[in-house]
Amino acid sequence: MKFWNHYATVYWLLALFFCNCLVFACVPDRPLPADVQKVSVRFDSAYHFVVNHMVTAYDDLDTLLLLCDEMASVSPSLLETGQLPKWAHSFALAASLYINDNDMKKALVSLQRGMEVADSLGNIAVWNRAANLLALVYSNWKLDDEANALFNRIMAYSEQMDTLSRANAYLAKAMHMAYTEKYDSASYYMSQIDRLQIKEEDMLSGSYQSVRYFTRFLKGWYLAEMPDSLGRAIGLLQELHDEYYPYRDQAISFESVCFRLGRAYDLAGDGKKARRYYNEAKGLIVSKPANYQLFEVADSLMDVYLDKGAKDKAVDLLPAYKVISGQYHDFLMDGMLVYYSVKLDVAGKEKRIMQAESLLLRRQMEVVILALVVILLVVLVIWGIVYWRNKKRQIRTLFEALMRRYIEWREMNLYLLSVSNHVFLLSVSPN
Repeated sequence: MKFWNHYATVYWLLALFFCNCLVFACVPDRPLPADVQKVSVRFDSAYHFVVNHMVTAYDDLDTLLLLCDEMASVSPSLLETGQLPKWAHSFALAASLYINDNDMKKALVSLQRGMEVADSLGNIAVWNRAANLLALVYSNWKLDDEANALFNRIMAYSEQMDTLSRANAYLAKAMHMAYTEKYDSASYYMSQIDRLQIKEEDMLSGSYQSVRYFTRFLKGWYLAEMPDSLGRAIGLLQELHDEYYPYRDQAISFESVCFRLGRAYDLAGDGKKARRYYNEAKGLIVSKPANYQLFEVADSLMDVYLDKGAKDKAVDLLPAYKVISGQYHDFLMDGMLVYYSVKLDVAGKEKRIMQAESLLLRRQMEVVILALVVILLVVLVIWGIVYWRNKKRQIRTLFEALMRRYIEWREMNLYLLSVSNHVFLLSVSPN
């Protein structure tokens, strides 16, 4: 079976899930000056506007990107403590918008920046939201080693996360397992989400419906590929299709729902219904503006038409498929160039950091050596002063001792001379 990688859904719906599910308490815990308070209020307004308009991001994309740039440029020192997690999360919000604006370099830089900020804050929940999206970007680029390394870290943190963050982690892992055709593992992680029993009141207003839409689609997708689960898959996908068919032009990736439902009926042997839903998917693709995110469905649908000999349907799809295919491969090429460009930039920065650290170490060694030389010179000077003083004292002591001996000897000599003179005088006396 041809590997089917649902590229549009990974970015839009997961970004929608974690952007709308994040709920932070915003309780001021210190009084702020008036100008700082204005920045704080402005930041809150921008943050909630972006979160609440993620569903209509295509219509408000320029405005949302400007607000994300504004939030990223705010100094954290001007925000309240309770707003710092929102500030860190704004980088992940911006990344999901950059992806839809086809600016992968900014998206990758923003995701990595968000993870660094969340790490510095010690906020695992915020780090998880950026890491999930980055891991799925790696998964779609077939960078399985990088994706698995990041998912392993996410799963290791899962027990320390809040309920919604754990659901995000399990959902991202389930998507990765589905993309790599490990449907049993995808089923396991989706069952972990069900055990969390997330209720509508746990989420921000309006987000529960979007999350429910995507989880039903993902379940229908992997159940259709598992033995003895076709009935459940058809039931989930048919219910989802019927519910959102009146809003098919606004529903996110509805052409993917149609294709997967057609695929499920095809596997079940119901060719008539399979053709109906394949044609619905084709009609949606042809009617929409050409976009690289439609490639995976268009490519799989073209293969189905060619395999089944439906040449007229393939010809109808061909003009749109050709444009979408060119955009998709250009996007992949640009994306990989961006990835290695960012890796090269990071390697260059790491090299400059290592050079700076080496220079700093050398300077520190020079300072230490200079300090040791100065200390040695000071010790030598002090030792010389002490030594000279001791010598001087010894010489003075010796001189004083010699002078005392000389004075004693001189006095003794004078005394003996006077005594001898006296004896001589007595000897020559006539008496």
